[in-house]
Parts: sequence; C-alpha cells; structure tokens
Amino acid sequence: MLRQSEWIKDAALLKVSVVGLKAFQKVGRYMKPTTRFIQLFGHMATKGYVCISEEQLFQLVSGMRLSLSLNLEDGYVILKLDENKILGMGLWTKGTLQSQIPKKEIRWEYKGRVIKG
Repeated sequence: MLRQSEWIKDAALLKVSVVGLKAFQKVGRYMKPTTRFIQLFGHMATKGYVCISEEQLFQLVSGMRLSLSLNLEDGYVILKLDENKILGMGLWTKGTLQSQIPKKEIRWEYKGRVIKG
C-alpha cells in the first residue's frame, strides 16, 4: 500500500530528528507522565490512580477542583473513568484533585451536551 503511494518519495527526503514517545517531563518538583504515555500504559498501574464518575469529570474539565478523601501522597495521579477508561493525569495536592488533561484532548458527550476543551 505504501510502496505505490506518490507521497513516499517526498517522505523519504525527510530527516528524522526524534523517534519515540515522550513518557515524562519535570514539572516543578514532580515528574509528570505525559497524557499519551498514560493513555497507552496506564492500565498497568496498580496504584496512583483515581476512579472518577462522569459528573466528577465534568467538574474537573470545567476548571473546578474536587475535594476528596483519598489515601494518596501529593503528586500526579492517573484519572480513570469508572474503573476502565484511562483519561489522563490529575494533580492531587492537599486533599484536592485538579485535571491535568490538555484541553485539546477533551471531547465527549455528557448528558446530551458535547463537551470540548
């Protein structure tokens, strides 16, 4: 399929400078996993995650912080929707959770409304 593409000749002239998937970046005093990395590999996590409902997700992406009672250390946590869908990262500090999901990644339907970042 690719061998017959007229675009393959142009693509062959490109020089690759970086290959791979960025997994972490330093943010303040924390190492933050990237959203894409967590979406791909977060299902393997056995701790450091928070399961949230659609209502809580709506609140988070609306810019609100959630006050929750969780037994977690401050830092980045994986956000899961109802235990099975990895959404991205959240920041857990001093008993509150805030979204770290990039706005461009947010698009879903909630109670008949399409939510976009």
